[in-house]
Amino acid sequence: PEGSYRTTGTVIFKNNLNAGQAKILYEGTDTAVVIGVDTPKSVTSRQFYNAPKVINRSRGSGYWDETSIGIKLVNLNTCEITVPFIQDFETGLLLYGNSQGCSYNTIYIGALWENRKNLLMDSDTAGWCNQTLFINGRLQQSLTKGAFENDPEACQIKLGDKGSRTSNNTFINTSVEGYNVGEYRIDIAGSSNHFYNLRFENHSAENAKIMYRENSAMNRIFGGFHSQNITEEYETNTTEGGIVDDGKTPFIKATLKSNISIPSGVDYHDIKNMTVESHRVKYNSETGEFILKPGRWYVEAKATFGVGSGGAEYIRILKGSSVRASQASRPDSTYQFGITCNTIDVFDGQTPLKVQVRQSTTSDNLTLNSGQFTTLIAHYLGNS
Repeated sequence: PEGSYRTTGTVIFKNNLNAGQAKILYEGTDTAVVIGVDTPKSVTSRQFYNAPKVINRSRGSGYWDETSIGIKLVNLNTCEITVPFIQDFETGLLLYGNSQGCSYNTIYIGALWENRKNLLMDSDTAGWCNQTLFINGRLQQSLTKGAFENDPEACQIKLGDKGSRTSNNTFINTSVEGYNVGEYRIDIAGSSNHFYNLRFENHSAENAKIMYRENSAMNRIFGGFHSQNITEEYETNTTEGGIVDDGKTPFIKATLKSNISIPSGVDYHDIKNMTVESHRVKYNSETGEFILKPGRWYVEAKATFGVGSGGAEYIRILKGSSVRASQASRPDSTYQFGITCNTIDVFDGQTPLKVQVRQSTTSDNLTLNSGQFTTLIAHYLGNS
């Protein structure tokens, strides 16, 4: 019934529930509410749950307790659940597969507020947590009650934990906003999880980040406010991860800022100090190295030397220490011709790309022309 209820133990709901007007004020460090049957291999199917609001009174003005859970949905199948409000728990909303699946559900979210992990999908080694539709929801984290930025244990949405993986979950119109309390706004271990029109409103100085865990693949984020500012990170250099479709294709357009002098000899020289326009690429102007989003890229480099005679002019593209493309050309004593090389290659998000040149003409030093005459362009072709 409507009203506020003080609880110290776990309240369990197994069958259809209409408690949207109720508020549970929990005082404890365990689980406030369980929906379903939390025993191995159990299945609860085709039920409708309108859950109560749940607030952790035990937190008070202090930090999280590392154990408490607001609402745990366990081994539910083809159920419809409304979650109006959960606040101040170590884990706000937990979907869990206990030696069985928690799958094929539809969940309507109101607000998950100031939980260390606002939403977590998890299972034991014999269970799974897949194929659930999440609609709406405001997920909020702020710097209150001892919370700090880049907490490695905090997260807005975490799919998979402690080795478990998830797949084919869909989020629509969900807001993951506030400060970067969690190191990552979304942390994904699994495949084919899709996020549509999420709001990545950010009050921190650093961009919001997404982590793709090992063996995550084919995940996609489609648009949404500030999605173009998301930083993607990868657990290993073999992680495929996913794609952020923010309306901009990842690319590089780089030009040499000013003319430089290249000495004659057998040694190659890194091209550094470039003017760079890019998306989903990191550039180090001191080393001239680019770190590209993992996947397949088309890369083209051009160098234009001043007039010279004898010997040759050279350019090459390196991935790490491996030469991926190269070209050589005879100099001209009257005209300045550009030399180009290109490649289509797969990058892992860790191995750097750079361009090198050298010259062996009769000139002790030869000018490498700046601007549009010495360039690097690249564009993303998709996952490898």
